[in-house]
Amino acid sequence: MIHLLCLVDIQHLLEIKNGINFIAGFNNLLLIYLLIRNYKTSSPASLFLIIFIFGMGMINLMIYLYDTHLLEDIPWLFRLPSPVYYLMFPSAWLYVRMLLNDESKLRKSDWLHFIPAIFHLLEMMPYNLSSIENKQLNLAASYNNLLGNYLHNEGMLPSYVHNAIRGLIGIIYCVFIFKELKKTFKHDNPTSYQFLELKSWLNLFVYALFIFSTTFFVSFAFPKILPPFAKSFLIESTSAFTQILTCITLLRRPYLMFGIPRPTIVIEQQEAPAMQNHPNDYNKYIEILQQYAENNTSFLQSGFSIRDLSIELNIPQHHLSYVLNRILHMRFNDYINKLRILYLKKHNSPEKMQSTTLEGLALEAGFGNRTTFIRAVKKLTGENPSVYFNMAEELNESSAPV
Repeated sequence: MIHLLCLVDIQHLLEIKNGINFIAGFNNLLLIYLLIRNYKTSSPASLFLIIFIFGMGMINLMIYLYDTHLLEDIPWLFRLPSPVYYLMFPSAWLYVRMLLNDESKLRKSDWLHFIPAIFHLLEMMPYNLSSIENKQLNLAASYNNLLGNYLHNEGMLPSYVHNAIRGLIGIIYCVFIFKELKKTFKHDNPTSYQFLELKSWLNLFVYALFIFSTTFFVSFAFPKILPPFAKSFLIESTSAFTQILTCITLLRRPYLMFGIPRPTIVIEQQEAPAMQNHPNDYNKYIEILQQYAENNTSFLQSGFSIRDLSIELNIPQHHLSYVLNRILHMRFNDYINKLRILYLKKHNSPEKMQSTTLEGLALEAGFGNRTTFIRAVKKLTGENPSVYFNMAEELNESSAPV
């Protein structure tokens, strides 16, 4: 590779590299715009995808500004985004974990992932608050080194150590992501709905992140492995190409950005399974839920949860939650309570209703108690249970008031 670089015009390579970094940065900005614009209807995990893409975009942008010397006109920006680079990798991990587990908020222990970024922000505070003249001197001095953009010795650590640490942190979080993907997809059922596009996207995401992190770590943990120009070209090309690849994937399939990818239906045949994409995924989900309501009674179990329904229908929990909340406009508890009420209405004759207490109906339908049952009926039908079920008025009056 070194001999090949020697044969090629260095200036031409720099122009190509700058163009690639500009394209990568532009793609990242476009993705961030789309994610922010649609944030209210996307998975909460998208917030961490935004942070990750913003961090990668800042890397590409700062490389472009540095290599084209445009940064000399805005020296206050030099090193300013640096703490964000420590946020990128934990954000990538939180994005994948929250997406796969349908988590709507952080766990208490998750704030520990932000400690390196906070420490680095405090470490860089004296430099960031220093004069413009001081930053101009630091920037000018960095241009005397072929790897000056990666020195990063304005803080407390020696030159290049920050980038080696970032690369190592990235590798560690990639291991976390690999384990989460293995745990989530190890029980794939070959005769049911497999969200192959989601799996493919997350695999691409983590492999691109692993290549990027490994390149950074090896380049600065083993400084003599390549000459400075070859090392700089390798790092920046790897960063740009991995980002362009992931950006193109998301722009071609924007539904992946919002946590609700299209399912691929796998149909069992005698020899090999055939795969086909459904034209209208959400209608298919609704059809599955309708069939469930007509043919199943597992919702009559006390304490029946969305996880139980997800396992029974073999639909990822965050997909099920999205369909109920965003398309059917119902909370899961309201959906299950509606099925229970309709079941009672359908399977109990007027004669039986006349001789059944509210406690008996609540127990039969899987409600925790009589009070919960009455509240659910009032909320979903607008009527008291005695009126809705045409029960004997005296039976309702004989029960204790809510």
